[in-house]
Amino acid sequence: MTTEIPRRADRALEREFPQADSLASDCVINLWRTHAMISEVMGRLLRPHDLTLTGFRVLMMLRTSPGTTTPAEIADRLGSARATVTGVLDSLEKRGLVRRRPHPDDGRRLQVQISDRARDLLDGLLPAYFTRERETVAALGPERQEQLVQLLGDVQRGLVDVGSDG
Repeated sequence: MTTEIPRRADRALEREFPQADSLASDCVINLWRTHAMISEVMGRLLRPHDLTLTGFRVLMMLRTSPGTTTPAEIADRLGSARATVTGVLDSLEKRGLVRRRPHPDDGRRLQVQISDRARDLLDGLLPAYFTRERETVAALGPERQEQLVQLLGDVQRGLVDVGSDG
């Protein structure tokens, strides 16, 4: 059995639902499918290190941030709920990978900092991770990779507008 790539939505739904747009459905289906495939490939690389994709992304964000970052900033950059970030930070902190401290100017806020242990973990993991990233988009040359980034940015901006409708 061969897998259809890219996947296509059932065009018959347009006859049943006037709101349906098969091309829009094709886009969303393939974004979901690509996300799931990338998550699986990267997840296999991270699992032996007991890292989730979100935990890895948090550590990478902290590794590349100067100084400390607040949980709210992490949630905003991830596009995740603050409650999700709190759970991820709890898990990372229990493993000694991050430290949370009260903000010096506002005791109600926290600052998050990556630990040396997490830096060491990432230093060992990143060569394989970056190789896997390159392999993931190898079918696209640099120009098409940049085009993909721009197109996904357009979709993200559109989603911000959709999300602001309330």
